[in-house]
Amino acid sequence: MNELQLIRAELATQRRHARDLAASHARDLNDKNSFTSDSYDKYFTFILAIESRRAASHLERLRSRSDLSVTERGVIERYAGELEVLRAERAAVDNARGVTRLCDLSTELEAIAESRYGLDDWRRAAHIDADSILEERRLRKQLHAQIHGHVSN
Repeated sequence: MNELQLIRAELATQRRHARDLAASHARDLNDKNSFTSDSYDKYFTFILAIESRRAASHLERLRSRSDLSVTERGVIERYAGELEVLRAERAAVDNARGVTRLCDLSTELEAIAESRYGLDDWRRAAHIDADSILEERRLRKQLHAQIHGHVSN
């Protein structure tokens, strides 16, 4: 596996984790006996921040390209507006829903970027490093421990 494959695999893994936990959170909200935890908020806040940076990086890189179709430019501009709305509403909206939408938005922008980015573009746009990987794993592990009744500090 080369570096680009590793970056793309980590992005997919983090988004799968975020979507799974957003679905779990939605089920917990519908359950009368659900537990509440600030671990959800910590995890979703982390994912919202990193996915916002990813989407913004993609928008910055893609907007300046001259090889985009009219349709792709329209998609990029629509997503730029949607990113601004999500950022503005972040404190007021359900974090799990925002996480899911930002993951979707970044994934769709990456579909446009896929044939246009080199490795350096992916490195910069992905915002993946050892610290971010470890933090996502730590927050997810902490949340899973609380969900399953094994409170960890």
